[in-house]
Amino acid sequence: MKIVHGYGLSETTCYSCFIPQNLSNAEHKKWQNEFGFPSIGIPLQCNEMEIYDDKGKSMNEGEKGEIVIKGLNVMKYYFENEEANAKDFEHGWFHSDDEGFFELDNKENKYYFITGRLKEMIIKGGVNISPLEIDEVLNSIDFVESAIAVGFDNEWYGEEIGAYVKLISGFTESDELKQNILSYCKEKLPAYKSPKVVVFSNDIPVISTGKYRRNSVKQKFKIYQKIQYK
Repeated sequence: MKIVHGYGLSETTCYSCFIPQNLSNAEHKKWQNEFGFPSIGIPLQCNEMEIYDDKGKSMNEGEKGEIVIKGLNVMKYYFENEEANAKDFEHGWFHSDDEGFFELDNKENKYYFITGRLKEMIIKGGVNISPLEIDEVLNSIDFVESAIAVGFDNEWYGEEIGAYVKLISGFTESDELKQNILSYCKEKLPAYKSPKVVVFSNDIPVISTGKYRRNSVKQKFKIYQKIQYK
């Protein structure tokens, strides 16, 4: 079965783009598998989408920036919140706080990709790292039920990467399992993206829509703040 990805926010009446349903199997596979992230599709006719840098400048094909949206389906403003309105509607677009990029097809359609939440971006030694790629590796481990990558405060690199892990039933927390997780990530990820610490938990916190509350568990890694990892 073809998985049809779409993307949007409550502020954009839920959807702003979709993968076209009339793609051939080869095209569909291309947009799902060949760019490091599955595509969220092309804009709906009722709205426009762009990728902006932090100065409100449009980014080129393949360059990462913030996903911005405008059109008939975008709300007018936040009620009685001028500070949020000034920030989130800067330059005449609604700012999603999501990082992404686009790639063009042979008809100049822009296929968009989401690479992470800007507020959740891990900034390690001045390098921006999306936690989503690390999440995918962590959740591919056989004995892991669910896991998220967390950027925690570190005196050496600004932030370092931790793994917050819930094990499947039948497995017990141990130093051996921690090392297995770290070693597995080193095999699958570049060294600078690999978690350096594992914290086990019985629960991964989420909001009402099912998104991970990644930043809410940063304090679980506080004891590792002063350690320099290789």
